[in-house]
Amino acid sequence: MANKHKRKVSLKKLHQPPGGDPAKGCLTRHEKRKENNLCSHQWQGQLQAEADLELYRHDPKDGAHSYHSLCRKNQQDLFEVAVRSGKKGPWPSGYGVQAKGEGNGFWKKRPTCEGKEWNPAKGKNFKHFLEPYWHNAHHMVPNRLLNTTISDIAEAEAEDRAADLIYLVKGGLLRAGYNLNEQINMIILPNEQIVASALGLPRHLKGDKTGPDDTPEFRSHANYDRQVEKPLKKVIRQYAKSLRDDLKKKHLEPSDTLSKATLEQISKDIYPQIKSGGASRYGKPLAEIALKF
Repeated sequence: MANKHKRKVSLKKLHQPPGGDPAKGCLTRHEKRKENNLCSHQWQGQLQAEADLELYRHDPKDGAHSYHSLCRKNQQDLFEVAVRSGKKGPWPSGYGVQAKGEGNGFWKKRPTCEGKEWNPAKGKNFKHFLEPYWHNAHHMVPNRLLNTTISDIAEAEAEDRAADLIYLVKGGLLRAGYNLNEQINMIILPNEQIVASALGLPRHLKGDKTGPDDTPEFRSHANYDRQVEKPLKKVIRQYAKSLRDDLKKKHLEPSDTLSKATLEQISKDIYPQIKSGGASRYGKPLAEIALKF
């Protein structure tokens, strides 16, 4: 039977307040795009893009040509970014900038080679998921994976006391100030193969561009998650085992003995691999990058 003693501190109180507090954590994706909000993964992803300009910017004056191949110098003004397989598809509303010719294609205007239309921190770029191109703010340690890993390990380590162990683990992470949505765990990834190839980045999801015996991806990246799961389980299992003795206490008290740096190191290991894994794969999806830890 689960421990019925009153818990000293609720997880809600340990979570960051609306105004934000770096000393407290956040373990789930729950905020929409909000500037100056530490729990807004989209805003934090935008900050990460602006901090790593070389991945995304184009500047003819200093030779930075992240999206040079898509510029419209001596090329047509539009390029096809997606082909619809039916009337209802996974594409977001308003995705097609302009229709051209016959069929169900989606088309987008090319940027100029003289300007910096797609650069971070310019205009509405990365302030909307369709600007300057369809993209997502990707969690390197995914939201769902973190929480299912905590639950699975707690059930394996504590069985009928699993709920209490989940509380101790999550409470400890919140007290340690681990923030799933923080900039260090985010990277902006394009969703279109042609854009990803130009930027030298993998696209976020497979979409419907899949090979034989493969499954389309529109909401998750199972193969990527499987790779991150191994180092994540190692960290969470070690922490959960260190807390098992605490279950004997009359009052459950989350411990902050796990440094958030332990989990953040996983993100630090992944980030350069995503950056270097895209250029040689010509816009292939994130799921096809082999991660090493």
